[in-house]
Amino acid sequence: MRIASSPKRGAGEKAGIDVHTIVASARTLSPDAMTMQAVAQLLGVDRSALNHHVKGRPQLLQLVAQAAFADGFADVVFRDDEDWRSASRMYAWAYAQALGAAGPLVRRLTDVGQETRFLRATEALLGRLVAGGFNDEAAVRFLVALGYAARGWMRDRIETTEGLEMRRPEQTQTALGARGHDAFPHLDRVSRNPFDTYGVSQLNHVLDLLIKGADAELASGAASAGADDSGD
Repeated sequence: MRIASSPKRGAGEKAGIDVHTIVASARTLSPDAMTMQAVAQLLGVDRSALNHHVKGRPQLLQLVAQAAFADGFADVVFRDDEDWRSASRMYAWAYAQALGAAGPLVRRLTDVGQETRFLRATEALLGRLVAGGFNDEAAVRFLVALGYAARGWMRDRIETTEGLEMRRPEQTQTALGARGHDAFPHLDRVSRNPFDTYGVSQLNHVLDLLIKGADAELASGAASAGADDSGD
């Protein structure tokens, strides 16, 4: 009697690892120490066992960043009486905080639109925008603008907090020192008396501007449902 052999396991499967265990182990390391070899050592396997699931360090860092973003994106639940303005603020802050969860790896994020909680929040906000009178094009453009605001602000915060780059006033003073401060009096003045453009107030200010601008478009009819988007 012939005994059937068990299915042959692929590379990496014999070691009992998968993408989730690899990413979970990698997240215990600092970004600088996050190498394929370091993760293999944590898992007690040969580095080659990881290659079946993760092709190299760039992909590893991207997967870790995406996992941190997914875990950091809070469930956004709008109240029944929440209008599009308030909902937009909640959405932008949830987006920014999820980006912050990725820390210095935020630049590795490439496809956050695959995360379920992000999709749900985006769908819910689109519903509020449409209910508020936005046409589809205006709603999408406004959503993208909120994303720009959240990403730009959080990347600024991370890069300066982590010491990856100087703050803008310092950058400006360094640049002017090589060119002569007198030739750029306005830049010299504002960089010597810097405002905090990295704190919470900065993102709130940008959101105020975006919402006021969207309100003005709605009032003019340019963003309203039924408005002529043909460009004629």
